[in-house]
Amino acid sequence: MSRTTYILLGLLLTITALLSVNCYAHKPSTDATITLIKTPAKASQYSPALVLYDAHTNTLDGWNHTLNFAEEFIGLQRPIEHYQVIGETTQIQDFYTTTLVKKLGDWNHQHANGITADVTANTLLFSQVAGIEIRLKIDSATSHIPSKADILAVYGQLLTAEQLSQLDDENVYLSFALVGPMSATMTFNGDYLLKLDTASQLDQWLRVTIPTSHLTTYSEEHYQEQPITFAAAQNQAITGLRIMAETASTKVIRNLLLDKFNHNTPKLFKEIKLNIEYLGIVYSHSSAPTAR
Repeated sequence: MSRTTYILLGLLLTITALLSVNCYAHKPSTDATITLIKTPAKASQYSPALVLYDAHTNTLDGWNHTLNFAEEFIGLQRPIEHYQVIGETTQIQDFYTTTLVKKLGDWNHQHANGITADVTANTLLFSQVAGIEIRLKIDSATSHIPSKADILAVYGQLLTAEQLSQLDDENVYLSFALVGPMSATMTFNGDYLLKLDTASQLDQWLRVTIPTSHLTTYSEEHYQEQPITFAAAQNQAITGLRIMAETASTKVIRNLLLDKFNHNTPKLFKEIKLNIEYLGIVYSHSSAPTAR
């Protein structure tokens, strides 16, 4: 093999590694407002919004790889029906419930399931949205958040303790995203990584408001992201909302191992039992049709 071929091969491997590591490279933010709810909320307490879920409305849908790729998810803590995203909510209930799963090993189907809401019919622009509002509760007893010791025990022979400590930090992370139309080229995303402290913010109803000014806006093609400024995002169409479980780094073991990863690498899963009482896309003041 010629020296030039070696150089080109080295460059290709370097670029591949960088692209793999930077995929979903979002950091948790602390700009959301998180409020403990001590009494039942009333509709008038919420900002004017396009309601996606409440006591009278359910527009939530989603995907669930645990059904169609069961061999990838051997080792989940609970029976498979606990990971459904639509099965339990075909009728309106007091709250929506599911367990969201993030793989810690492989990036293939790393988000085992996720919640979506289609708002295409509402013809929304990013400039017409002030933020996302949700009232949620995470159940600790039916969640499974691997500890640093758990991660070290499973992957300690493959990576150092320092490397593994950067993967996840024993807290709950949820990715919230406003998304644009699916495109053959680029798809718009406005993403926010919400952190909930396992020591103080589980097993209680929390009201979370996420302003659009704190979303990470970007276009995405084949899992690679190109930043879009907040100003440039204003004319982007919003066709949906997405919620997924995440790690603190948003990465998995394969991002760290790269070509050393193989399909015999052990499996480990982060499972977050999520309850939703209310979910809405908050209108900007000039776009609100009527107050709720």
